[in-house]
Amino acid sequence: MSQTILEGVRASHISLFGGYIYGTIFRENKVCCYKSTGELLWTFQHQDIDRPQGIALDKNGFVYIASKENNRIVVVSPDGKTCKTILSDVDGINYPVYIDIHRETGIMIVSSKVKKTSAEKDSDQKVSMKKQHNFRLRSERKIVIDPINSFSRGPANQNIWEIKRQNMASSDRDNCTLCYDEDGTSAEAVIWCTECEVFLCTDCDKHHKKSKTSKDHKTMSTKELHKLPKFMLEISSQCRDHKKKFELYCSFHDCPCCVTCITDEHKKCQDLKPLSDILKHIKSSASIQLLEKDLKNVKENLEEIIKYLNDRIDICKSQKTEAAEQIRSMRKFLDDLLNKLEQEILDDLESMQSQLTSKMNTLIQQLKTEAEQIIKLQSEFSKMTQYATELQMYVGLREIEKTTSQAAKYIDTLKSGDNLEGKELRCNYSICPAINFTRCQIVW
Repeated sequence: MSQTILEGVRASHISLFGGYIYGTIFRENKVCCYKSTGELLWTFQHQDIDRPQGIALDKNGFVYIASKENNRIVVVSPDGKTCKTILSDVDGINYPVYIDIHRETGIMIVSSKVKKTSAEKDSDQKVSMKKQHNFRLRSERKIVIDPINSFSRGPANQNIWEIKRQNMASSDRDNCTLCYDEDGTSAEAVIWCTECEVFLCTDCDKHHKKSKTSKDHKTMSTKELHKLPKFMLEISSQCRDHKKKFELYCSFHDCPCCVTCITDEHKKCQDLKPLSDILKHIKSSASIQLLEKDLKNVKENLEEIIKYLNDRIDICKSQKTEAAEQIRSMRKFLDDLLNKLEQEILDDLESMQSQLTSKMNTLIQQLKTEAEQIIKLQSEFSKMTQYATELQMYVGLREIEKTTSQAAKYIDTLKSGDNLEGKELRCNYSICPAINFTRCQIVW
């Protein structure tokens, strides 16, 4: 195994991300970023970083620092130019040493000293004069940190942690996002804010309605929320790349975008429209009725084809029986040789009929699958028109249109091909003095 010594890298603790080396220098209160070759890219110092220890990075490249002396968890931006304190001793941080982050779920774990009460300290002094450092893992809070937004939220104790919906999926109830406590307890949520995208209990909903910034937000009950199709619950009103609200719609890419997207992926796009104009009257638009009609037509066509194929199976069975009788009627004209030929012919006929039936059964199964999907979409479509937001409705319509279009193309392919043509089983044979016999064959 080969190894390389990077003499330019100085660090007390290190972490790797994106091919770069990140480290903390404990005595100099520094956070550094190096290339894989050891070349220094940037160094960051700030008054909030005092005797830095553990270091970790999330999936967006934000650098999390355990600042030991001032009991803080500090996040440094990926470019090493600014930072934000997200946890402090108010949150229970006490001499943090190690830190780690699950880059898929966003869950952060910090090792920190346990703060003891006066009674516990007196008890420890009687038992031993040694200092007993007890550490705990701060995993019970299970918080997901959004550093992009937390840089503009103010003091750490004013941050509102986003509790991921999938972390609550195993529970029988939805927990309020705003009053989620450190011990994992929370009031049951009864309201979902479609604009803030948070669960609210009864008390938090009252404050939410009184706030000037959220009093006009559209909300819905959690019962109504869970009536929406599963794929709609994953539709967000915020851009996943920039964590900003969708405000525009790009006709060229056929997708919503935020103001930052204009300077990124949609820099050259000309046909950008306000999203509010696109979503206006979406539920009452003519496309709703047209899509509903298309769903009905596709379902009827699928059912009609299934019925036709079932009838063809019965006809094939009847044809097989008729051909078998013809074969048996020849037996009285032939002796041992004909007995042997009869069995061979019956085997061939059975195999051919089985192949034909198998093909049609396979086709029926595919059509039933398509029909079940359309029926499911019809059911979800009804709920969608009642409970979905305009954005969810619009994105949902696009998804349903794609599915309907694919089903329609599938039906056209069946009709234009030879899958639905009548295939007959007919026994062709001839008897001559030389006993020239042609075996059964399928005539298409």
